[in-house]
Amino acid sequence: MNVIELERRTPSEAGPRKLEYAGQPVAQEVFEEPKHRLEGMGHLPDEYFLMDDHWRDGREIPKDADIFCTTDYGASEGVYLDVYLKWYDESQKRSITQKLATGKTLGENGNDLDRMFLTAAAITKAFHGDHATHARHMKIGGVEEDTGGTVVHLSQQEQKAVIEALMEQRERQEQAMGQTEQLLRRMTGSITEYVNTVGMRPLRMSDFDKAILAIQDGEMSAFQVLCPKVLTEHADDLLTAAAGRPGNVGARMMALVLANDVRFSEEIYRTACQNAVDISDANRVHLLLAAADHYVPQLSPSFHGEIASYAHSDHCYIAKEIIKRCGEEQIAEIGRASCRERV
Repeated sequence: MNVIELERRTPSEAGPRKLEYAGQPVAQEVFEEPKHRLEGMGHLPDEYFLMDDHWRDGREIPKDADIFCTTDYGASEGVYLDVYLKWYDESQKRSITQKLATGKTLGENGNDLDRMFLTAAAITKAFHGDHATHARHMKIGGVEEDTGGTVVHLSQQEQKAVIEALMEQRERQEQAMGQTEQLLRRMTGSITEYVNTVGMRPLRMSDFDKAILAIQDGEMSAFQVLCPKVLTEHADDLLTAAAGRPGNVGARMMALVLANDVRFSEEIYRTACQNAVDISDANRVHLLLAAADHYVPQLSPSFHGEIASYAHSDHCYIAKEIIKRCGEEQIAEIGRASCRERV
């Protein structure tokens, strides 16, 4: 997968291959991308992984910030992973370090510490890239609720043997699907990458299944091939999945679905907008709302107000931005919707 950027860049007018600085991303939007990747690989800390309150309400990542992790036992229980941002503040003429997020395990033994260090490594590589060919990691033994297990390194030959066994398990054991996909992502980078490299035996995996996996994995090239094949029958699912996929790649996937000029029910389009709100992507929410009249026949006058109301509880800054961009009639509908809620 591509590294997560701590600044926005857009194609330059001088040439599409050149990128120009376009401002700083919102911290919560940046936080959602590594969280999504950790969950997909089975690396998400098992008690919690939360962004620090300091970065809420639309606060942006400081310019030229870098990111790093620390991992250690807690003072009383558990193992903690802290994710920090560090940058140089020109106005104060000094370096500033501020915590971005914290994760915690339920267990507190040596195996839990090892697993949390692997989580820290996954976060570091998500932002800084994988600069070498590393042995992949997997946890063997135990069950889902077990906080123990053994962390081992695998050679390339061992990886291949285990991966093929997991692919066969994925075919035959539907109930083990989620855990199998986590292991495949952890060992290969993404299921999509594995499928494209070695192919899959005749299966119950359709092009639609592969398209959804491509969205989850952030594999844009695979999604570009698969999307036209399944769009006619599965446009609703592709839109809602892409709208809720964090990061720039999710935004590009959503734009690809919309570029095919299909139409959606108001219910589906509302779900897509809510998914974009949930990952704190204000730009994506605004794009969807600006085009709502085009993609949803007979859009309800209260639609923008409903999305603003949905965003208000946990993403207040997005709700405020929605209202700022509304016309007089839409603002009036937001007011009426608010009155109905209070009643």
